[in-house]
Amino acid sequence: MSSFKFDVLKGVAKINGNQYPMYCGFLPANLLIKIAEVPSFPVDKPHHKIADDVIKPPIDEWQRPEDQNKVMAIKEIYGDSLKDNLMANPVLLGTAIQNLMPPKVEINLTQKTIKTSDGQMVVVPNCYEVEVSYEADGGKPIWILDGQHRIKGLSVSTQKDELVPFVLLHDTSKYSPPFLAEIFTHVTTGAKPMEPVHGEWMKYAFNLEQYKQKSHKSSMETTIILCKEPILSNMTNPFSNKIQFNPYIQPTPKWNAFDFNSIEWEKIVASYYYGKGGKLSPNELAEEIVKATIAFENNDAHRNTDSKLFSNSNTHKMIAESYLIGLLTYLSTINKQTPFDGWVSFFLEPRRAVNKCNFLLPFVKSTAALSSSFSKPSKQVATDAFIEFFCEPNNLNGQVFTDFIQGIGGQFVIDAYQVTSTGRKDNKTKISKTIPYGSGIIPFDLSTGGITRELICIQSTSSNLYLLSVSDFNHKPTVELKHALTQKGENVGKFPNNYEIDIIYMSYSGDTKRVTQIRLDK
Repeated sequence: MSSFKFDVLKGVAKINGNQYPMYCGFLPANLLIKIAEVPSFPVDKPHHKIADDVIKPPIDEWQRPEDQNKVMAIKEIYGDSLKDNLMANPVLLGTAIQNLMPPKVEINLTQKTIKTSDGQMVVVPNCYEVEVSYEADGGKPIWILDGQHRIKGLSVSTQKDELVPFVLLHDTSKYSPPFLAEIFTHVTTGAKPMEPVHGEWMKYAFNLEQYKQKSHKSSMETTIILCKEPILSNMTNPFSNKIQFNPYIQPTPKWNAFDFNSIEWEKIVASYYYGKGGKLSPNELAEEIVKATIAFENNDAHRNTDSKLFSNSNTHKMIAESYLIGLLTYLSTINKQTPFDGWVSFFLEPRRAVNKCNFLLPFVKSTAALSSSFSKPSKQVATDAFIEFFCEPNNLNGQVFTDFIQGIGGQFVIDAYQVTSTGRKDNKTKISKTIPYGSGIIPFDLSTGGITRELICIQSTSSNLYLLSVSDFNHKPTVELKHALTQKGENVGKFPNNYEIDIIYMSYSGDTKRVTQIRLDK
């Protein structure tokens, strides 16, 4: 067993009625490196291994991996024989409570005393002797919370025997591992921030921020189970080790179009399942995601070749996310598990007929069809359509899903109203005309029944059409009718008879964009 003794000065911070002792002292880097370790994870640690550790607290590998370039840079700076570079910045240490196993691993503090001239022993205020004991083959009693690269760099430099200031947080009743992790998180915000994926599972592991809420905690637990378990519900889990938990492993893992890291998975599950009152346990929910997704994949005729959902051929992450949103929304309404055969029947039911879908999505022809201004409408259409697919398949209007998101079976409606004396819509005078997707010029008689109507409102009545704008392209400059897509409506009373307006809309991808002209007759 190894044992070291050193002196420290004690100070106490009083915060909100609580007292937090801190001990300051000096030790050379080569001794600090012997008694303290960094609770970091290896740079090549697999995603499923991190997920497994995170869900089984207390986790002891939570700091970022050592950056050898930073270590060598510090070595060079403090090994410079031509310049006196002094390391005056203290490192932050904390007691590794979970490693303490007396008498093998322990920390003992004894208040210092001095002998007076008359032979009496007198206590020295706030001065303590620390004795650290540990066995070489066991864990070390101290964690390096901040300064791992300073200590490591100095320990291999010519200053390895020179004193380095430190602050030790020691009180087994106050400084729990989660609290030390939280302190580390606050300290590092002023330095190089943690990688987002790392910071996220740190917050979960130590019950910080949103992970104090059950919905977020259950959502991350679901994500962890999906990543760490090779088998779920007696089936091979395709998401095992395919969700990024280690930000230092590149490229990021994915399974087919499901290119989501742990942060993205947690947000999707929290937003569309637990945030909506979902009652299944994280393990049950993970099982349903796996069963449903495999059942869906098995009926995709283009799987493993050129499917935009279940292959590696130019897949659409947007489609995968919309699929998950639809699935989770449905699960949040039924709140029960379904056997695998039940999922197969669900997807083969005639209103869904996944086996008749073409997830090659051949109507998406251009590379820019999902970028820029087309991204938001496409995602909205895909998300709304998948929710209809899972929850209200009758709303697909008799179309298979991949035809529906192309716009087939879609429609919008134009309403016209007489204006009241206060300038509002007179609902008693309302007339409507339904416009199918892809229509050419459509006449709309605003004076039907001998009533003069001046206000028009246009809205989609199917989830697969996204209305982009209403305008008159033939007029120079173009006339925009922005209020036509709002509840307020657009006043067209000033326009002449037979005035033509252009309604621009799209479904999934910019390649589905269409223009339908409405002729306003009076």
